Amino acid sequence: MTDDALETDDLAKVWLRGRTAIAEHFAAMGKRYVESETALEDVKVTETPGMAVLTCVVHYQMKWDGEPGSWQWPTTMIFLRDRGAWRIALLHTK
Repeated sequence: MTDDALETDDLAKVWLRGRTAIAEHFAAMGKRYVESETALEDVKVTETPGMAVLTCVVHYQMKWDGEPGSWQWPTTMIFLRDRGAWRIALLHTK
């Protein structure tokens, strides 16, 4: 993840900026679900030497706050090449 990465989703409802805010958000979500299964569908990657854009549909099945559920979320990720490695700069879900 880049130092200034951005992330948003239906739960965040705002742009989360930076590694710390994103890590805290994912940690809080991780306390709310169990028995998770995730699959990616319709994956498309467009790449240049310094940037890659990935679009897909993420399918989740899990118990969320104790209730079983299933969700499909269109997702976009932008990766930047940084110090020789691909790092997420943007994660946008639905």
